[in-house]
Amino acid sequence: MELIYFGIISSLGVLMMTIGMFGMLDAFHGRNRTSRGVDWLVGLYTLGVLVTLVSYALQGRWYFATPLALLLLPAERAFRLRNTFRRRTRSDAFKQLNTLQPQEQSED
Repeated sequence: MELIYFGIISSLGVLMMTIGMFGMLDAFHGRNRTSRGVDWLVGLYTLGVLVTLVSYALQGRWYFATPLALLLLPAERAFRLRNTFRRRTRSDAFKQLNTLQPQEQSED
């Protein structure tokens, strides 16, 4: 029965990693910079790696889980490239306010 749970959990983790890899590719190649969906996909990849790690650890195969933890390094780089975890400063907030204000229209 434990083997069935391991198979289900690890296959869900691998499926999440596979789907999330599309977000990783977009982040590495700089596509869809304004899309929040890329952040969700990279997060899905990270969650997939963690679920797979947990499934191997619960099965007692920690020696397989240890190298899999290295798969989290590209996800951290993708988040850094997307500036997801960037700390906001006052100047960033003022820049955002300036871009949200409507432009004055010139009369023709």
